[in-house]
Amino acid sequence: EEPYDVAVVGLGVGGHAACLHAKSLGLRVAAISGGDPGGTCVNRGCVPSKALLAAARRARLLQQQQQLQQMGLHLDPAAVRFDPQQTGQYALGVAAKVRGGLLGSLGSHGIPVIDAIARVGSGGVLELDPTASSPPHTPRKLHAKNIILAPGSVPFVPPGVDLQQQQQQQQQQQQQQIMTSDTAVGLPLMPSFLAIIGAGYIGLEFAEVFGALGSEVTLIEAGDRLLPGIDPTIARAAERLLLHKDPQRPTRLLTGTLAASGLGLEELGVTLKRGGFVPVDACMRVVRVELAHAAAAQAVTAVEAIAGRFVPFNAREVPAACFTDPEIAFVADAGSCVHARRQLQAAAGSCMHARRQAEARQLGQLWGFRVGACESSFRANSKALAEAEPEGLLKALWREDTGLLLGCHAVGPHAAELLQQCANAMAAGASVGKLAQTPHTHPTLSEALLALWKQAAGLLPH
Repeated sequence: EEPYDVAVVGLGVGGHAACLHAKSLGLRVAAISGGDPGGTCVNRGCVPSKALLAAARRARLLQQQQQLQQMGLHLDPAAVRFDPQQTGQYALGVAAKVRGGLLGSLGSHGIPVIDAIARVGSGGVLELDPTASSPPHTPRKLHAKNIILAPGSVPFVPPGVDLQQQQQQQQQQQQQQIMTSDTAVGLPLMPSFLAIIGAGYIGLEFAEVFGALGSEVTLIEAGDRLLPGIDPTIARAAERLLLHKDPQRPTRLLTGTLAASGLGLEELGVTLKRGGFVPVDACMRVVRVELAHAAAAQAVTAVEAIAGRFVPFNAREVPAACFTDPEIAFVADAGSCVHARRQLQAAAGSCMHARRQAEARQLGQLWGFRVGACESSFRANSKALAEAEPEGLLKALWREDTGLLLGCHAVGPHAAELLQQCANAMAAGASVGKLAQTPHTHPTLSEALLALWKQAAGLLPH
């Protein structure tokens, strides 16, 4: 049989994107699902956790009696009943629906999905081992000119923790003491007290869920604040809004390691990096061999490289979000340099203006050009006031010589949706002057961004 142009190992969000993009470029492509179509994101991560967060938001709304009464809504709290089993089934049902759509989109474009575990053999041939759900006559080998690895991730479990033993105890005692982010999405239990190791975005989202639905949550974080790795100003605002708003506020996290072990990359002379990551260049090609590792937007870059169109992946234009209430989001974490952050924290003090100016100076020294920084809020935004959600903070960084937007950060209502505007603006090379002249629908939350950009351009917001 003629080799495929591309074989995609792993069928999560990255693998799915790689398959469709390869097909759109006229390449003959096949997918190996590993018995897990949809991967972590669809089955145990992003999708079901967002369904749980939707339930948590509604639960929090029903608990805000004072705010509801101000709006003329009177609700008997005793009439509200929570069924964790049904909520968990709802989340898994949403995941199943998305998984079906993912497989359906591949089938409608004639992309074969092979239910098998793939291992790279000598000569780049994929050796396939059927899974328990594989149909009869599943092929044992697949030839492809190019291979894209999208193996996904698995929860990191601290040394000394035996999850299998914990599961046995759960079955015997009807009690589970330890959950991972994979198992928590089904709400296997609703503990009255929950300790969460880590305060990153996964932990905060699960904290939002369990806290809103009745658990008392304690965060355990190795760093000195929530969300280590994001802009310090936004992190401080998020901590104020998330932790101190409610004395019973929850949180939840487990870190991830790339599941590349067992792929057979040693056959190609590839040594995995620390944590199990596959070493790649800016075009998502494995060093020294024509092989690619991809996930999400990186998948498109990998396929483009296979097609001979080398467009380096630009992580600075990729937005990220934490779907707490309020949401936290950023694009192009311009303050990500550890050295710069340490200097900023030491020099900026508590004054917001001094902090912004110190940040701009430090980043300017690092990058070799003057950097502007400004902050704004939702407190003058009509839509935020109408929805009783005026709390939050927006922040922008830009080049003072060209006006090009360098980064945006936000904590507040629908921050994830708002920051996509910033990502698009950065990808288009828009200046803050141009953005400040762009009309926005009134009244919308997006006008808070318009006010931010006007401030950056030296104009008065209105």
